[in-house]
Amino acid sequence: MHCDILIRCSLTILIFHYSIHTLQHVLKELGSFRWLLNNLRMQINDFMEENDKLTRNVDKLAGNVGELEEVEKSLSKLVKSNNVDRLVKIVVETRIVNEKLKVRSYVCWYSYCE
Repeated sequence: MHCDILIRCSLTILIFHYSIHTLQHVLKELGSFRWLLNNLRMQINDFMEENDKLTRNVDKLAGNVGELEEVEKSLSKLVKSNNVDRLVKIVVETRIVNEKLKVRSYVCWYSYCE
């Protein structure tokens, strides 16, 4: 009878020890998973910030596209009307617009790089 109790107690201790060891392993893995999850969240936040910067730059450059389209329309009208003096004026305006675009592009690029 004592032997039977001793065997049962020994088995209970072994099972309890195995359960504790398994639980420790699971808790360790959960800690690693939590670290991975936090790391992914930080990377997602970084990507969202970069996406916001790119969106702002695209919005700024969209205005430049509108200006260039207006210049293109004016040039098309000039070509059809054969008005050379007007063409010279448009070329000068185009140079001015291009210089503004260079400055804006530099500012957009500079603000993106920050």
